[in-house]
Amino acid sequence: MTGDFTRLELLTALIIQGSQVMTIQPGSFQTLTNLLELSLYGNKISRLEAETFRGLAKLKVLNLDNNRLHYNDGAAFVGLTRLRKLSLNKNCLSSIPRGTDQTHQPLELMMTYNPITSIIGVEELKHISRLILSRNGILCDCRLREMKRWMLMNKHLQWSITCEHP
Repeated sequence: MTGDFTRLELLTALIIQGSQVMTIQPGSFQTLTNLLELSLYGNKISRLEAETFRGLAKLKVLNLDNNRLHYNDGAAFVGLTRLRKLSLNKNCLSSIPRGTDQTHQPLELMMTYNPITSIIGVEELKHISRLILSRNGILCDCRLREMKRWMLMNKHLQWSITCEHP
């Protein structure tokens, strides 16, 4: 997708659903400076490159559910400082995406039905207010110690993690 959204700068919501989109060129949405919600649900997007969402400084909700995401550049979410909800359900992600710490707001991160088996490094979670990781293949072993410690230190947060194996 190489967005040509000129003259749509007043648009606040954009839904591109089930449109067979496979790639998004960095900056495709940069003219949509007032966009608050972007849904790319049900496409075939597999990668998020650096600055994919450049120019979307006001974006609050990003829905990338039901795609084929397996990779994201750590700079894909650069500039999304007002993002409050990131939905990555039903993708091919094996870990929590890098770059989710770019937001300056409490972030709700939903990642159900992904092939996540372990969670390593909680530094990306510092702005997470709600974390939903159910329906993944998470192995509850010693590698989750850091995650458990983080959850105990942040009891005010909402989280849902289901272990696949003890």
